[in-house]
Amino acid sequence: MGLRKIFTRPVFGLFVTFVHITACVLSVAYLVGCITHTVDGDETHKKSVQNYVVILSGYIIVCFVQVTMCLILIVGILRKNHHLMAPWIATTFISLVAVFFYTLAMVCFSFLNEFSTKDNPKKLSRKEHFDRIIPGLGYFLIHVCLFYPIYVLYKSILIFRLKKEGLYEDSIESEGCDELADSVEIH
Repeated sequence: MGLRKIFTRPVFGLFVTFVHITACVLSVAYLVGCITHTVDGDETHKKSVQNYVVILSGYIIVCFVQVTMCLILIVGILRKNHHLMAPWIATTFISLVAVFFYTLAMVCFSFLNEFSTKDNPKKLSRKEHFDRIIPGLGYFLIHVCLFYPIYVLYKSILIFRLKKEGLYEDSIESEGCDELADSVEIH
């Protein structure tokens, strides 16, 4: 129960949110650098460069949406309002599921490419397998590490509010939710 007690602290939720915002800002900076490097590069593959820039621009838009959700999450944590936390939980959960299936697809494709066929005589090297799987797996683990503490905080705030309104009976699941009362009144 030690980690659960830490996760129910709003300060830890704010820390996780600021880590997420920092990761998004660094991602945007990296993606903008990739776009400027790509646009200034080779003109012989103009169509593929345009497609690459569109994909990277899409990632930048996703990062801005994530930062917006993080800002709403910060307000929700500070006001102890689970309704304001829900959009971040929903978008992060959708992203978590998408990354899981992406990683699963990369694992499957890596194993399918393991066998050489008449149409595809080239087998992938171990490095190429890892280059396909490791980024998705790392991104998935980062999402889990960001999602779980905020979800535990969300759940404890929800239980705390329901208890305060007399709509929730005590159970083992609600342990640690009374600590939310140590800070400012909920809004």
